[in-house]
Amino acid sequence: MVDPALRGLYPPKSVSRFADIIALCAQAEPEFRPPMSEVVQALMRLVQRSSMNMRDDITISSQMGDSDC
Repeated sequence: MVDPALRGLYPPKSVSRFADIIALCAQAEPEFRPPMSEVVQALMRLVQRSSMNMRDDITISSQMGDSDC
């Protein structure tokens, strides 16, 4: 489901949220699908959260690398 070129460098929770958005868009009945404006907003929030999480992970990793443990 996820591009192997990403080599696992993505938040798994984001993949789950992305799949939820896809599922909403793939509803058999058009009236149950969200408007594109809602899809775009949801994807933008997802990207923002994911990039914040990635930055936090990088910061934590670099701090752990600086310790004497």
